[in-house]
Amino acid sequence: LGKIDEAVATFRKVGTKPNSKPFMMDVAGYRNIISRYCENGMLSEAETLFQELCSKPLSPDVPTHTTLIDAYLKADSID
Repeated sequence: LGKIDEAVATFRKVGTKPNSKPFMMDVAGYRNIISRYCENGMLSEAETLFQELCSKPLSPDVPTHTTLIDAYLKADSID
């Protein structure tokens, strides 16, 4: 599980050094990390990252929604 947090931390550091080009993760990047969170039962973290995605000038795609729905069904936590 620590590797997921390391991956997220790495994504957040990219483009933050002086004189570096800004970096913005795309939908596929968010989906990849959301998927890893879901695979490891970390739904709260997946939801938080999904909310972050929704706050950006990006739109979640169908596979991202499908990933979350599948995770909710597996966790039996549909409200």
